[in-house]
Parts: sequence; structure tokens; C-alpha cells
Amino acid sequence: MGYEIIELDNWLRKNQYEWFSTFEDPSYGFCVKVDVTEIVKYSKETNTKFFTNFYYVIMKVINELEPFRYRVVDDKVILYDVINPDFSVKTADGCFNNVCFPYTSNYDKFYEECRKIIDENNKCVNFNRTYNTPEYNKVYTSCLTTIDILSMVHPIKWSDKSSTSVPRIFWDKYVKEEDKYTVNLNITVSHALVDGEDLSKAFNKIREYSLEFKNIIKE
Repeated sequence: MGYEIIELDNWLRKNQYEWFSTFEDPSYGFCVKVDVTEIVKYSKETNTKFFTNFYYVIMKVINELEPFRYRVVDDKVILYDVINPDFSVKTADGCFNNVCFPYTSNYDKFYEECRKIIDENNKCVNFNRTYNTPEYNKVYTSCLTTIDILSMVHPIKWSDKSSTSVPRIFWDKYVKEEDKYTVNLNITVSHALVDGEDLSKAFNKIREYSLEFKNIIKE
């Protein structure tokens, strides 16, 4: 687990970090519509899962943008080299397990590992009592394919600065709008670590990669 400890006195966003760190809840987020037509088409053509394909795009962007790799651990700001996927999977007995696997930018490896861990937990009847492990080099992710949403409020443990520093990501079912498919995507972050401009960059890059999905998975 590679990371760098940030020296606050030399950090350009020191003032913002110190100010928003005084807030009981420094989190905020946007809900943005994303055109996922190309991902839907690819998923249908190749008989692959939309969830995993769209998640690959999201995790690729999260790892490419430095502000989304900042975390607060033991009251220190650190910059992780890599951020891993972490998400909920419904088990055979109707509960949910939180699962995580190492991120790779290689699409085929990412897809294989993601589907493997989903399939294993879909069949599971033993509830994982450790819901979130104490490592913070990840993003908390979930989706709901039974409804389309307009906004999202995440449960956040305000007393835990480390947990609050982890981005929360959520999206709904994709719906057809005339000749395209869209999802509503929410990303919620800590304002102590991520500014609005950084957050907009993430959404714009996710939109870009979603439209160019067949090209980016070849990289």
C-alpha cells in the first residue's frame, strides 16, 4: 500500500483543508446525468455486465485524479498511489456483503476480478460481519437498479475523519431517453480534500470515458 504523507505547510490547499476540517460534516456531493449509451451497447454486444463496465470507467478516473486519492489517516493527510474498488454485493440470503479488490487499469483483469468477487458473494450465505475494513485506500460504492434518482444523501459517520475522507459513489438504473441511455451518478466527497472544480473534472472525465468506452478499455 504505497502512499505519501502530505506536508501541510507546503500544500497549496492547506487553508481550505484546515477550514473545512473544523466542520462537523465537511462532505458535499453532486448528482450528474451521464450518457452511458456506448457502455450499454458494448455490454449487450459482448454479454458483459453494465455494472462492472461502468465501474471500470469510474475507478479509472478516480485513480487518475490526485484529489480523489487524498485521505485523512491518523490525523495526517496522505496521498495514496492507488485507490481500490469497494462496493456492496447482495448475498444468497438477502443480506449485503461489502467487498473490495485491488484496482488495475487493465480492463480484462479488472472485469475478471470484479465478476469473480460478485459471483462468490452472490452465492454466499454467511454474512460478512466486518462491513468496512479500516484501510482507506478505496471508495465506497453502491448502485440501485430498481429506481431512477434525482439526488442522494449518504450515511456518513461524522465522528470518523478517516471514513469521512473516503469518497462515496452511487448511481441508479440506466434509462432510455430518446436515442440514448443515461444514469444519474452521485459522487460525495470531503470538502477538506476535494474542491468543486476537482469534482466537476471527475464527472466530465467520466462522461468523456463513457462516450469513448471501446477505446479506453484497449489502453
